[in-house]
Amino acid sequence: MVYAVQGHFGFRNTARRDAVMNNVQTRLASEVKWGVTTTQAITTMAGDPGMVVEVRFTTDAARDSFWNDVIAFMSTGINGPTTGSYIQQHDCPHDGVNPEPCVISERQDY
Repeated sequence: MVYAVQGHFGFRNTARRDAVMNNVQTRLASEVKWGVTTTQAITTMAGDPGMVVEVRFTTDAARDSFWNDVIAFMSTGINGPTTGSYIQQHDCPHDGVNPEPCVISERQDY
């Protein structure tokens, strides 16, 4: 079992997006991860500067710690993510033979 966090975020300006993305990338640099990790700048469907993150950890404790840190990085109000942004987590059987589909266990919408 691996433990996934996925997020899709929009921001009001590029500087705020870049600051959050830098925090996320710095936070991930020292983690033991499983598989491919994605942190990528995007433009949301609403035209806002945005980012996506997808990471899998080898322990649920590492996943939960990262989850809490990302939510703290996002902030609220004018510095928070735009409406339609979200972060979700799930226990992920991708490391097994013939894995079953993942089921989202927690999700926070902005």
